[in-house]
Amino acid sequence: MKETKIYSVGEMAETCGISPRQLRYYDQIGVIRPSYRNPENGYRYYSEDQIEPLLFLKELKQIGISNDSIQRLFINRDVDQLVQELQINLTMVEQEIQAAFARYHNIVNALVLNTRALAYLHGEEAILSSEYSQFRISIVKVPAVKILYLQFDEDLEYGDRNAYINHVVELTRLAESTKLKLADTKMFIRHANLRLRTGEESFEKKSTYEFAQEIVSENIPENLVNVKTFGGFQALCTVNVGALTSTPQAYEILPKWARDHNLAISDTSVEEYMVDALTSSDEDRFVTRITIPLLDNPGKKS
Repeated sequence: MKETKIYSVGEMAETCGISPRQLRYYDQIGVIRPSYRNPENGYRYYSEDQIEPLLFLKELKQIGISNDSIQRLFINRDVDQLVQELQINLTMVEQEIQAAFARYHNIVNALVLNTRALAYLHGEEAILSSEYSQFRISIVKVPAVKILYLQFDEDLEYGDRNAYINHVVELTRLAESTKLKLADTKMFIRHANLRLRTGEESFEKKSTYEFAQEIVSENIPENLVNVKTFGGFQALCTVNVGALTSTPQAYEILPKWARDHNLAISDTSVEEYMVDALTSSDEDRFVTRITIPLLDNPGKKS
């Protein structure tokens, strides 16, 4: 009768191309245990007939089968069960790929946003006009997007960080309750912004604002509250670098720039926080993009 050859953990690992650590793990969870243990020194040994099942385990691991599935398959090595487990694992991998793509796009979007903000911080987007050199003024097309928003009936003072953080928390909870994914950039949409009326006659319309974020979910359920389409217009745009308390300076220069170029602007404004208190602890490095819808076509004389 042929004597069965035995292998130490290291020898079996080398023979089957499996790490000793993986062999010990299979031993711990009871998938396949060494067939012999030396009572004198406690060393464990595998028998020659355990090579075949270990090679099967290696193939499953290389395919990417989960450890839970490996345990089930090893109990009963059956092709039907193997196909079922492969289908289950394929579905799991597809879900992981979708989640990975979502994370990838989130990182790309955040990278683009912060790279643009960094350019503003470094002054790379500054214009040459001495009168407007502190600002980056242009006319832009604001695309129409779906937003999730909270509405408030009174204006908010610039630099109120506690209110800002509370809005972020409240909107995040609303997004979670509606299962919506939001873009990173947060925005204030100020209606009847009195700051735009500096030097003009006052009016009775009440100042309100919305705190909002763009919805990036592909399928948005219909009839959700606090969801609407915003944008789809041309606007006067500038970027303010510095603490939020410095933002009103931009509102002083934008109406003047519009008048100099014979443009009529709305009394609504949008502040997008590219770098905010959540991104930087240095208020001097905050970056706020401000857009004000135009009432006339750009370049059209009033």
